[in-house]
Amino acid sequence: MQSTLAPSYALSFAAGAVVMTNSSDTLADGMATRVPDADALAIIRKGASRIVQVTDDEVAAAIRAYWTDTHNLAEGAGAAPLAAALQDKARLSGKRVGLILSGGNIDFDLFRRWVVGETVSGGGCWCEQQGPSCRACPGHPRLAAETRKTWMPGTRPGMTNER
Repeated sequence: MQSTLAPSYALSFAAGAVVMTNSSDTLADGMATRVPDADALAIIRKGASRIVQVTDDEVAAAIRAYWTDTHNLAEGAGAAPLAAALQDKARLSGKRVGLILSGGNIDFDLFRRWVVGETVSGGGCWCEQQGPSCRACPGHPRLAAETRKTWMPGTRPGMTNER
Protein backbone atom coordinates (compact mmCIF):
# COMPACT_ATOMS: atom_id res chain seq x y z
CA MET A 1 0.00 0.00 0.00
CA GLN A 2 1.04 3.55 -0.61
CA SER A 3 -0.57 6.84 0.28
CA THR A 4 -1.95 8.87 -2.61
CA LEU A 5 -0.21 11.83 -0.96
CA ALA A 6 3.18 10.08 -0.91
CA PRO A 7 3.16 7.95 -4.08
CA SER A 8 6.90 7.47 -4.66
CA TYR A 9 6.84 3.66 -4.42
CA ALA A 10 3.69 3.35 -6.54
CA LEU A 11 5.21 5.59 -9.20
CA SER A 12 8.50 3.69 -9.01
CA PHE A 13 6.74 0.33 -9.26
CA ALA A 14 4.90 1.47 -12.38
CA ALA A 15 8.04 2.96 -13.94
CA GLY A 16 10.31 0.04 -13.08
CA ALA A 17 12.87 2.41 -11.56
CA VAL A 18 13.17 4.73 -8.58
CA VAL A 19 10.97 7.81 -8.93
CA MET A 20 11.44 10.53 -6.32
CA THR A 21 8.68 12.92 -5.32
CA ASN A 22 8.93 16.43 -3.90
CA SER A 23 6.54 15.90 -1.02
CA SER A 24 4.92 13.31 1.21
CA ASP A 25 2.00 15.11 2.80
CA THR A 26 0.12 12.11 4.20
CA LEU A 27 -0.93 11.92 7.83
CA ALA A 28 -0.06 8.21 7.71
CA ASP A 29 3.59 8.92 8.42
CA GLY A 30 4.64 5.27 8.16
CA MET A 31 3.93 5.54 4.43
CA ALA A 32 5.41 9.02 3.97
CA THR A 33 8.23 8.35 1.53
CA ARG A 34 9.71 10.67 -1.04
CA VAL A 35 12.74 8.61 -2.09
CA PRO A 36 12.25 4.86 -2.50
CA ASP A 37 15.09 2.51 -1.63
CA ALA A 38 16.29 0.81 -4.84
CA ASP A 39 16.90 -2.56 -3.13
CA ALA A 40 13.47 -2.52 -1.47
CA LEU A 41 11.85 -1.61 -4.79
CA ALA A 42 13.59 -4.56 -6.47
CA ILE A 43 12.21 -6.94 -3.81
CA ILE A 44 8.70 -5.48 -4.14
CA ARG A 45 8.77 -5.79 -7.94
CA LYS A 46 9.75 -9.47 -7.68
CA GLY A 47 6.86 -10.42 -5.40
CA ALA A 48 4.02 -7.93 -5.89
CA SER A 49 1.62 -7.64 -8.79
CA ARG A 50 0.62 -4.07 -7.96
CA ILE A 51 0.74 -1.32 -5.34
CA VAL A 52 -2.61 -0.06 -4.11
CA GLN A 53 -2.82 3.65 -3.28
CA VAL A 54 -5.09 4.74 -0.44
CA THR A 55 -6.25 8.19 0.62
CA ASP A 56 -5.96 9.62 4.12
CA ASP A 57 -9.75 9.45 4.42
CA GLU A 58 -9.70 5.73 3.51
CA VAL A 59 -6.99 5.14 6.10
CA ALA A 60 -9.02 7.07 8.68
CA ALA A 61 -12.06 4.88 7.92
CA ALA A 62 -9.94 1.75 8.38
CA ILE A 63 -8.58 3.02 11.71
CA ARG A 64 -12.13 3.72 12.86
CA ALA A 65 -13.28 0.27 11.72
CA TYR A 66 -10.47 -1.45 13.64
CA TRP A 67 -11.23 0.62 16.73
CA THR A 68 -15.01 0.30 16.69
CA ASP A 69 -15.25 -3.30 15.46
CA THR A 70 -12.31 -4.98 17.20
CA HIS A 71 -11.11 -2.43 19.80
CA ASN A 72 -7.62 -2.58 18.27
CA LEU A 73 -5.63 0.59 17.83
CA ALA A 74 -3.89 0.98 14.48
CA GLU A 75 -1.65 3.70 13.18
CA GLY A 76 -2.17 4.91 9.63
CA ALA A 77 0.32 2.61 7.94
CA GLY A 78 -0.96 -0.32 10.02
CA ALA A 79 -4.54 0.28 8.87
CA ALA A 80 -3.57 0.75 5.21
CA PRO A 81 -4.09 -2.94 4.28
CA LEU A 82 -7.70 -2.75 5.50
CA ALA A 83 -8.16 0.54 3.62
CA ALA A 84 -6.92 -1.15 0.45
CA ALA A 85 -9.17 -4.19 0.98
CA LEU A 86 -12.21 -1.96 1.54
CA GLN A 87 -11.33 -0.09 -1.64
CA ASP A 88 -11.45 -3.41 -3.50
CA LYS A 89 -14.36 -4.98 -1.60
CA ALA A 90 -16.37 -5.85 -4.72
CA ARG A 91 -13.54 -8.00 -6.10
CA LEU A 92 -12.86 -9.56 -2.70
CA SER A 93 -16.50 -10.29 -1.91
CA GLY A 94 -17.05 -13.94 -1.00
CA LYS A 95 -13.32 -14.62 -0.63
CA ARG A 96 -11.32 -15.23 2.51
CA VAL A 97 -9.00 -12.30 3.02
CA GLY A 98 -6.20 -12.17 5.56
CA LEU A 99 -4.78 -8.83 6.68
CA ILE A 100 -1.91 -8.08 9.00
CA LEU A 101 -2.54 -5.31 11.51
CA SER A 102 0.68 -3.86 12.82
CA GLY A 103 1.65 -0.61 14.42
CA GLY A 104 -0.26 1.26 17.08
CA ASN A 105 2.00 4.28 17.23
CA ILE A 106 -0.56 6.99 16.48
CA ASP A 107 -0.50 10.57 17.70
CA PHE A 108 -3.35 11.16 20.20
CA ASP A 109 -4.65 14.26 18.41
CA LEU A 110 -4.59 12.42 15.07
CA PHE A 111 -6.38 9.48 16.69
CA ARG A 112 -9.11 11.82 17.94
CA ARG A 113 -9.49 13.42 14.51
CA TRP A 114 -9.58 10.12 12.64
CA VAL A 115 -11.51 7.94 15.12
CA VAL A 116 -13.85 10.47 16.69
CA GLY A 117 -14.17 12.17 13.32
CA GLU A 118 -13.67 15.76 14.40
CA THR A 119 -12.14 16.86 11.09
CA VAL A 120 -12.57 13.91 8.75
CA SER A 121 -14.27 14.98 5.56
CA GLY A 122 -17.96 14.17 5.62
CA GLY A 123 -18.51 15.23 9.22
CA GLY A 124 -17.22 12.18 11.03
CA CYS A 125 -19.44 9.58 9.41
CA TRP A 126 -17.75 6.48 7.99
CA CYS A 127 -20.54 5.22 5.81
CA GLU A 128 -20.60 5.59 2.05
CA GLN A 129 -22.90 8.65 2.10
CA GLN A 130 -20.51 10.66 4.30
CA GLY A 131 -22.64 13.74 4.54
CA PRO A 132 -24.91 15.68 6.87
CA SER A 133 -28.01 13.90 5.55
CA CYS A 134 -26.63 10.45 6.42
CA ARG A 135 -28.46 8.51 9.10
CA ALA A 136 -27.14 5.10 8.08
CA CYS A 137 -24.35 4.27 10.48
CA PRO A 138 -23.86 4.18 14.24
CA GLY A 139 -20.75 6.35 13.97
CA HIS A 140 -22.72 9.30 12.67
CA PRO A 141 -23.56 11.93 15.29
CA ARG A 142 -27.04 12.51 13.82
CA LEU A 143 -28.09 8.87 14.07
CA ALA A 144 -31.62 8.51 15.41
CA ALA A 145 -31.98 6.60 18.69
CA GLU A 146 -34.39 4.08 17.16
CA THR A 147 -31.88 3.19 14.43
CA ARG A 148 -29.13 2.72 16.99
CA LYS A 149 -31.26 0.07 18.72
CA THR A 150 -31.57 -2.04 15.55
CA TRP A 151 -27.98 -1.73 14.32
CA MET A 152 -25.97 -4.97 14.48
CA PRO A 153 -22.85 -4.42 16.60
CA GLY A 154 -19.62 -4.84 14.68
CA THR A 155 -21.10 -4.10 11.27
CA ARG A 156 -20.98 -1.20 8.89
CA PRO A 157 -23.20 -0.51 5.88
CA GLY A 158 -22.70 -3.19 3.24
CA MET A 159 -20.77 -5.50 5.55
CA THR A 160 -21.77 -8.54 7.59
CA ASN A 161 -20.83 -9.78 11.03
CA GLU A 162 -18.89 -12.74 9.60
CA ARG A 163 -15.26 -12.77 10.60
